[in-house]
Amino acid sequence: MREWLKANGGPPALVVVGIGLLLAFWPLGALFIISGVLLWLNEWSRFPWHVVRKTPSMEVGRPLPDRFVGQRVCLMDLPPMVYRRTFERCEMVGPSPALLAGCKVDGSRWLGMFERSFVEIPDVAELPPDTTSFVECSFLFCEFQDFVATGTKKQLEGLQAVFEGQT
Repeated sequence: MREWLKANGGPPALVVVGIGLLLAFWPLGALFIISGVLLWLNEWSRFPWHVVRKTPSMEVGRPLPDRFVGQRVCLMDLPPMVYRRTFERCEMVGPSPALLAGCKVDGSRWLGMFERSFVEIPDVAELPPDTTSFVECSFLFCEFQDFVATGTKKQLEGLQAVFEGQT
């Protein structure tokens, strides 16, 4: 049952199946709806209201596309280094740290605790574990959520200047 829930969207899938069964087998449909809602409320942090599946382009072994448009991009799904890619109207989600080296950031918003989202390092060679390095990438009208930026003092000052005034 747990594998079915994970593969098919979690408790929202139970609610949808229950709605489908409601007309033909109303007691069973009602049971599915109630079970789905209770699981959903009980496991709130694991099953958000919107279900986002990993895009096939982010599976291990597949090359990344040159352009991501309107996607939710989890840093943990990306390889350690992302080179010359464009992210347009994407939701960039942490929590793993990211290095934005030589990146263009235009019209993007920083969501979350702005002051605590930057980790200064003395040298780029000393990156924290699990850091995703974005090199010469473009972020156009993206939202950075639960995002931790890392870099040298100069890199972080430049990045903070881009987002200044919106917090």
